[in-house]
Amino acid sequence: MSSASRPQGPDETRTVVDAGSGNPAALPDDGALARDADAATTETRMNLGSVLATAPDTAEVLSEAEIGHRVNLLFGDRCLERGELDKAYQAYEAIGAMEKLVVVGDRCLTANAPLQAIMAYSAAGATEKLVALGDHYLDKRRLNIARDAYAAAGMEISQDQIIALGDRCVAEGWLADALKAYREAGATEKLIALGDRYLGILYLHDAQEAYAAAGAEIPQAKLIACGDQLLAEGLFAGAQAAYTAAGVEISHEQLIACGDYCFMKGTHAMAEGGRKAYAAAGATEKLIALGDRILDTGGRRDDAREAYAAAGATAKLIALGDRCSDEKRYHDAWEAYAAAGATQKLIRVGDRCLTVDGHLHVAVKAYEAAGAVKQLVALGDRCLGEEKLTLARAAYAAAGARDKLVMLGDLWLAQGLLDDARFAYIGAHAAEKLLALGDRFVAEKRFDSARMTYEAGVRFGADVSAA
Repeated sequence: MSSASRPQGPDETRTVVDAGSGNPAALPDDGALARDADAATTETRMNLGSVLATAPDTAEVLSEAEIGHRVNLLFGDRCLERGELDKAYQAYEAIGAMEKLVVVGDRCLTANAPLQAIMAYSAAGATEKLVALGDHYLDKRRLNIARDAYAAAGMEISQDQIIALGDRCVAEGWLADALKAYREAGATEKLIALGDRYLGILYLHDAQEAYAAAGAEIPQAKLIACGDQLLAEGLFAGAQAAYTAAGVEISHEQLIACGDYCFMKGTHAMAEGGRKAYAAAGATEKLIALGDRILDTGGRRDDAREAYAAAGATAKLIALGDRCSDEKRYHDAWEAYAAAGATQKLIRVGDRCLTVDGHLHVAVKAYEAAGAVKQLVALGDRCLGEEKLTLARAAYAAAGARDKLVMLGDLWLAQGLLDDARFAYIGAHAAEKLLALGDRFVAEKRFDSARMTYEAGVRFGADVSAA
C-alpha cells in the first residue's frame, strides 16, 4: 500500500506543499481542527453585535430606531405586495406610516373588508376617507358599518339621518332595513306605519315586531282583518296566528271556506292548509275527499295519508298502505299502516323488506311500529352477523334489548369506536358503562365528549358518590 493511500494514525501529521515557498507545510490533526473551529464559532457569536454595528467607512450609520423603522417599512411593503393586509397594517401602524396606512385601507375596501379599512384609516387619521366610507355604507343601508366609520371620524349619525334612511328603505321596498333604522331612531310613528304596511302584505310576524319596537300592540280589528285575508288566500297557519293574537276563534264557516279554497287549488302547500282547516272544523268527509283527490291527481302520498289520518279513516289508510306495498313503496306503506294501527300489515311489510336490498331500515321501522320485539331482535342479530352494526343498534334499541346493546357497545369500544359505543350504551341505559367510557374520553382529551357521556350516565342513575 502506498503512503498516499495508507490510513493515518491518530498521532500522525499530514503534509501539503506550501503554495508560497514550495516547502511542505504541516496540517493539524482532525481533533485540532474541530477545536479550532469551535473556538472560531464562539468568538464569532460573541462579536456578532459589534460586527453588525461596525460598518465600512462609506456606509451610513443608523440608530436602532432608524433600523426598526426601515425594517417595518420594508416588511409592510412586502406584505402589502402579497395581499397580507393585516401584517402590513401592523407594520405601518408601528411606525406611523400614514400614507401607507391609507393604501392599506383602500386595499381593504377592495377586498370587501370595511371594518379593517376603518381601522387603517383611523390609524392614519384619514378623516375624509372615513366620512366618505360612512356615506357610502349609509347609502348602501349598512347602518352599523356607517356608524363605525363616522365614529372613527369623530362624528355621529343624527336621528334625522337614520329616519331618512328608513324612509328611503320603505320607498325602495327594503322593509327589514327600514325596521332596523326606525327602531334605532326610536321613531314610534314610523314603526307603527311600517307595521301596518306589513299587515297589508300579510307579514304578520314582521308587523308584530314593528309594533313591539314602538311599544304598541296591533289593534284587534287589524289582526282580524289580516286573519280574514289570510284565510281567503288559503294560508291557514298564518290566519290561525292572527286570530289567536286577536283573542278570537275562527268560525266553522270560515274554516270550511278556507279548506275548500285549498282543495280547489290542489297544490302541496294548499293541501296542507286545507287539511288543517278541515281538521279544525272536524269536517271528516271533506278530509276524506281531500285525500282521495290528492291520490287521484298524482299528489304526494304523505299528504293523502295525513288527510285520512286526520279523518280517522282507517279503511282508507289500509287501502293506501296496500297500494303502496303493491307498488313496492314500502316506506309509504309502513307509514300508512302505522297511522291505521294495522299491526299484522306492519309485520308483513317488515318481512317483505327483509328480502329487498337496502330496505332493512324500513323493516326496523315497520317492526317497531308493530311492537314486534321478537322480529326486531332477530333482525338485529342478522345485521350484527352481516357487520351492519348501525342497523343492529337501531333494531336492538327499538326492541328495548339492552343486553344486546351493551354487547354491541363493548364491541365498538374494543374497536376504538368510542362515539358508536356511547350511542349503544345510551340506548341500553348502561350507566356504569357510560361512566367508564367517559373516563376513556378524558384519557384521550376529548373533554366535551366526556362531559356528554358522564351526563348520560348520571341521568341513568350512575353512582358517582365515590368519585
